[in-house]
Amino acid sequence: MYNNYNCIEEIEKIKMENRALKIFFENTSECLVMVDKDGYIIKTNNAYLKFLNIRQ
Repeated sequence: MYNNYNCIEEIEKIKMENRALKIFFENTSECLVMVDKDGYIIKTNNAYLKFLNIRQ
């Protein structure tokens, strides 16, 4: 069972992971694509958009 401390700890963990993903997607020159469990694209980085010749 979650108490307030566990919830806050979990939120902080998710925030840290989110910041890491943001840095990873924004600062790499490799083409990156994130898909959901069904294979639908949910996030790409600018290098991949450029490769596909898609303007953001």
